[in-house]
Amino acid sequence: MKERNSKVCDRIKAVLLSSEGWIRKGVEKMIATVAGRSRVNLTGAIDLESMSIFTQEYKTIDGEATIDFLKYLDNSKGCS
Repeated sequence: MKERNSKVCDRIKAVLLSSEGWIRKGVEKMIATVAGRSRVNLTGAIDLESMSIFTQEYKTIDGEATIDFLKYLDNSKGCS
């Protein structure tokens, strides 16, 4: 058992001391990524009778956007 623990400790030391995947404390390093974060603000509704989908994209989702979307729904569905 002691020999096994020694091998595990040696492996941990090797990983910690290797240059692969570890950045030394105090060193700044840029990490390349292929994905960026972009935000899409959508408001949507489904007409359960016809299964029609209604969506609108807005710069921000706020009270004004909500009112605009409700007006859009009213005009699209002919709600009374």
